[in-house]
Amino acid sequence: MAFLLRIRFTYRLIALALFPFLGFLTFTVLVVLDNLKEKSITERMENNILFMTSISALMDQLQKERGMSAVYLNQGLEKAAVDAQRKETDKAMDRFQENMAKAALSQQSLQQAADQLQKLFPLRQEVDMKKISSRENIERYSTIIDQLLALDNHIVNTPTTKGVGKLIGSINILELAKENAGKLRATMSSLLAADRPIDFKDFQRMVSFRSKVESNLDSPALVLSKEGKEKLGRFRSSNEWREIDHVYELMVQKVNQGGFGVDGAAFFKTITVQVENIGELVNTEIDWIVQKTRTFRRESTAKAWTLIISLSIIAGLLVVLTYAVIRSIADPLERVSKGLSMASENVSSASKEIASASNSLAEGATEQAATIQETAASLEEIASMVKRNAENAVQANGVMSEAKHSVSDAQISMNRLSQSMEEIAQASNQTQKIIKTIDEIAFQTNLLALNAAVEAARAGEAGAGFAVVADEVRNLARRSAEAARSTNDLIEATVIKVKDGYHVMHETVQVFTKVADGAEHVAVLLAEITAASKEQATGVDQLNQAVSEMDKVTQQNAASSEQTAASSEELSAQAQQLREMVNELMAVLGKNGTPSFSGLSRNHSINSRLRLGTTP
Repeated sequence: MAFLLRIRFTYRLIALALFPFLGFLTFTVLVVLDNLKEKSITERMENNILFMTSISALMDQLQKERGMSAVYLNQGLEKAAVDAQRKETDKAMDRFQENMAKAALSQQSLQQAADQLQKLFPLRQEVDMKKISSRENIERYSTIIDQLLALDNHIVNTPTTKGVGKLIGSINILELAKENAGKLRATMSSLLAADRPIDFKDFQRMVSFRSKVESNLDSPALVLSKEGKEKLGRFRSSNEWREIDHVYELMVQKVNQGGFGVDGAAFFKTITVQVENIGELVNTEIDWIVQKTRTFRRESTAKAWTLIISLSIIAGLLVVLTYAVIRSIADPLERVSKGLSMASENVSSASKEIASASNSLAEGATEQAATIQETAASLEEIASMVKRNAENAVQANGVMSEAKHSVSDAQISMNRLSQSMEEIAQASNQTQKIIKTIDEIAFQTNLLALNAAVEAARAGEAGAGFAVVADEVRNLARRSAEAARSTNDLIEATVIKVKDGYHVMHETVQVFTKVADGAEHVAVLLAEITAASKEQATGVDQLNQAVSEMDKVTQQNAASSEQTAASSEELSAQAQQLREMVNELMAVLGKNGTPSFSGLSRNHSINSRLRLGTTP
């Protein structure tokens, strides 16, 4: 540390300025490393694209061999043609194995593809001996080709340069279209060679392969070059593609009859044109991607060198500018250090006076906070009592409301009782009339019995029996009249009692009405008392909250005053540290000693005391 202090300040600043330059060198190295990484990715991508070319060629030959084998199994092709195609497949397999060693793919995926290709040879033997059906032949060849398509998917998922990933994905889509076209070729050619009604599963497979070819070629994810788009449009409008569409429609129409009238071997050559056209499109797009990748690599290399040269020039300019800035900093720093020393003296004096005033303010604020806390406690007790009165008023109001409802219910019951009494009185009157009618009937019956007895007496012995009957009827009439009179007396007494009860009940209803009116009036008064109690409780709560807020503000003021006092003391300590730092800055600048500002500080302190109303 002492060694650094002996070095001139300018030289130290120059040494400090070297750090950004070292950062620039680090950035340049990172740019170069990133460029090398991009170059490595591009090289691996080129190898993978070349590997995709050999994969595409091998799949093309396997697709032809699959179709020919299917036609051969249906007696539509000679074995010599199949053997010739197998030789072409073997050549493509040799090129595939050569490029496989350069491919930047996982060993597991490459080994899986190699294992699947080994299954080709036993399959050929089964085809030669015609031990499998045409459909099984197509499925087993398709399994081998699907493994090669899986390699294409691995290549699509490997790291690529910007903008190339989608193009490689388009290659994979075209390969899928070519594979589906190859499956369609094998299926349709074998069915035409058999020339019989098409089984539902075979028909379903044919329709599926056909729709997959169309969907692959019309996929939104398919990104083609300008040349590729022109070729695809030209292929689709060619005579061979139209002939394929015509034969497909014919097979759909005669699916249940057979007898298509189309030679399977000849149609195999026609539909092979479609597969080869898609393969040609794949090669065109691969060439375009390779060219685009190499162009990108050249451009990225040129860009990296341009960036390195530009940054080198900028670094040189920064060195020159830094030296000029350093020269312009040294002198102002000396002037600033002197000003800082003077300011530190003034701040130290003022901070002491502020600390004294803050302590006095803190004591007053603390006493005020204690008084407000006592007031707040009293208000809380009052608020508690007011709340309790309000709660009791609410409960009384509820009880009165229930009593009011009970009186109303009783009044309704008394009205119903009054109505029932009236109905009983009316029923008693009706019953009395009926009894009178019975009495009159008994009287008339008695008269008739007397007349009957008189007539029986006149008849002598012949009317003796009739006289006995008349006598019994007279006795019954007498007993009925007596019973009617007794019942009438009881009913009259009951009517009198009902009338008396009705009058008493009417008076009771009037009394209940007065009670209900009184209860309603009391309920109104209690409701007003309850509302007033609630308003009073709300007012007390608001007052309590206001006092609480005042308490908080007062406590905050007290805390702020104490904090201000503490800050003033801290400010004084920091002013002392500032003086020490200024001394160090003067030493760094090569100046011995510090200027004295005691006179200025003393004058500033006196002026501060005069403003605060104190004496020195």
